[in-house]
Amino acid sequence: MASVAQGGATLAMSLLQRDKEAKSVSLSAGISVLLGITEPAVFGVNLRHKFPFFIAVVASGIATVFIGYFHVLAIALGSAGVIGFISIAPQSIVAFLFDVVISFIATYAYGYMHMSKTKGETVSDDAKAMTVSAPVAGDVIPLKDVNDEVFSNELVGKGMAIRPSDGTIYAPVDGTVEVTYASNHAFGFKADSGIEVLIHIGLETVDMNGEGFKAFCEQGDRVKRNDKICEFDRDLIKSKGYDDTVMVVITNTDTFADVTSDKAGEITISEDLLKVE
Repeated sequence: MASVAQGGATLAMSLLQRDKEAKSVSLSAGISVLLGITEPAVFGVNLRHKFPFFIAVVASGIATVFIGYFHVLAIALGSAGVIGFISIAPQSIVAFLFDVVISFIATYAYGYMHMSKTKGETVSDDAKAMTVSAPVAGDVIPLKDVNDEVFSNELVGKGMAIRPSDGTIYAPVDGTVEVTYASNHAFGFKADSGIEVLIHIGLETVDMNGEGFKAFCEQGDRVKRNDKICEFDRDLIKSKGYDDTVMVVITNTDTFADVTSDKAGEITISEDLLKVE
C-alpha cells in the first residue's frame, strides 16, 4: 500500500509542476514506483516537496483500512507496486487501486493550492553563497560515477559522493534534522538558510535494517556543522556485499542557480564539499 500511494502522489506532482525537466522526472519516477522501484519517487520527488510524501503515508493508512473493511484478499504472492494487482482476487481489484486514487487526488488538491501560494518564493541571499561541508572523510567522486541511476542521473538532486575512509557521519550544515529512517542509512537536513541536504550512506543499505548503523540524532534535532550524526560499520557493509559510498545531495537543487564543487581526491570533514549559489 505504501509503495502504491507514493506512486500516486508522484504522478500528481508530474501534473502540478511546470518545469519540463521536473515534470519529466516526476512522471518517470511515478511510473517506476508503481512498478515497485520506490527510491526515485521518494527521494527524487516526494521528500523534496515534503507534502506529497506525508499525504501518501496518510493515504496508505486510509486505504489499508478500506481494503480491510471490504475484505480485499490476495490469491497468490505478488510483487510490490500496482502490478501486484495480479495477485488480487478480480472482484477486489477496484478496492486495491483505491490507494492510488486517494493519494493522487489529495496530493493534487493540496499541491494546487499550496504551490500557487508559494509560486515565486526564493531563498535568502545568504543561502545563495552557502557551502556544504563533507559529512565524512574519504575520496571525493562525481555523483555521475555512483553505481546507482537514481543518484548518478541526479534524480534526487545535484551533489557529490565520497568513498569513505572513516565510519562517522557529521552534520554538513547548521540547521535541523528533517528526515531520519529506522534503518539509520540516510538523513535529511534543512539548513537555516533553506538549503536541503540528503546524506545517503551506501547503496541499497536500507536492506540492512539498521544493522551496523548507530544514530546520534533524531528528527527535529538542531545541529551545528560537524556535529556527530551517525556511525556505520564499513567492514560489515562490505561483507554483506553492499557499496559503502556516501552520497551528498542538495534535494532542492531546482531552487538555486547552481550547485558546484571543485573538490577531487581526499577530503576531511573540516572542508567544504559543495557550493550552492
